[in-house]
Amino acid sequence: MDALLIALESTFVRQRAAGLHAKIELRLAEERFSVTVDDGTLDIARGSLRAPDAVIETEPATLRAVAFGDRKLADARMKIRGDARVARRFLQLFARPRAALEN
Repeated sequence: MDALLIALESTFVRQRAAGLHAKIELRLAEERFSVTVDDGTLDIARGSLRAPDAVIETEPATLRAVAFGDRKLADARMKIRGDARVARRFLQLFARPRAALEN
C-alpha cells in the first residue's frame, strides 16, 4: 500500500491540478486515506476525512491501473460517492511511472 501512495505522490502532475481544491477519501481494501489537492499541491495521509468532496472505494491494484492509464474508469470496479467530477479529475492528476514505460 505504501508503494502505491509513494507512486501517486511521485507521479503527481502539478499543472493538471491547477485551480483544483478538493478533499478526497480513498478507501483501499480495509485502509482509509485522506487526500487534499490544493491548487497544484497534493497531500496524502492515513485516516478518514470528516466531509470529503468525493470518496473513491476500490482495491489498490484498480486505483493504480486507473490513475496510471492502464484501465479506463468505466471498466474499473470502483465506487465513487459524492462529487464524481472531482473524483474523475483526481484520477487524471498522475503520469504513468517511468518504470512501467521501460518494461
